[in-house]
Amino acid sequence: MRSRQALALGALLVAIGAVVLVLSTLCKGSTTLSCGDVTWVNKSCFKVGAPGILCVSSNASIPNLKEVKPPATCRGGVAYVIRKPGEYCIQQSFRTLPSIKLCTIKEMSGTELAVWVSSSLMVISGLILLYRYITREEGDGVKEEYVVGDGRITCRARSLTRHECRIAGVGDRSPEIIRTISEYLRSALNYRVRDLQEGYAILERGSALGFGRKPVTLLIHAKDNDIILEYSVAPLQASGLYDLREFAEELNLLFENSALRDLLNSSSGKPSE
Repeated sequence: MRSRQALALGALLVAIGAVVLVLSTLCKGSTTLSCGDVTWVNKSCFKVGAPGILCVSSNASIPNLKEVKPPATCRGGVAYVIRKPGEYCIQQSFRTLPSIKLCTIKEMSGTELAVWVSSSLMVISGLILLYRYITREEGDGVKEEYVVGDGRITCRARSLTRHECRIAGVGDRSPEIIRTISEYLRSALNYRVRDLQEGYAILERGSALGFGRKPVTLLIHAKDNDIILEYSVAPLQASGLYDLREFAEELNLLFENSALRDLLNSSSGKPSE
């Protein structure tokens, strides 16, 4: 399967599976307990056939059972936890037997279970296809590390959405280099400069609404003798190693077509090993 087809199919499977999961959950409603009457043995004892929550209409005391907060299904009264089937008795005597219902967890029907399993498998399959697309190396030649700019710039993937490029050995020229990089990215690659100071810069590109280029935030700052560029890609639009390759190519063009080359060649630092 070609990479673009895998991407489209993976995204489609995740979207459809997620929608079906949400709808099937909403259609079940808020009630999670199914309640029914107990079987009375005599005027004070009754039988239950399964563990659950015992809903009692009046303040009846039932020995050896733990009282809990009544769920909405009980509609008032008191509630007790039934941990095992058996016969239970109330301590008080009542002229009229109190209403006692046993509420058990509502189980999925066979159809509901099949829908849930199928949609879950769709989501998992889609995520696997997307992961394989994002991390694949054959054909498109993506890598986990790029060295560009005559060996002065090294870019590495930190995660699916985060990448780091390091410009080695800038010495005391870091403020000027940060300004040069910011101006090139603004004028040539349509980044927006959100904040520019002597020791750092924050740039953005793309739209949070998903129009045009994918949203990217870039922090540029000096560390030790290097300049660090930290890229953060919007999670829902991240392409992993493909994003890393794009950032490395941008910086290589910057190095070749701006004043950055001269600044680095004249800096007092030396490239890191």
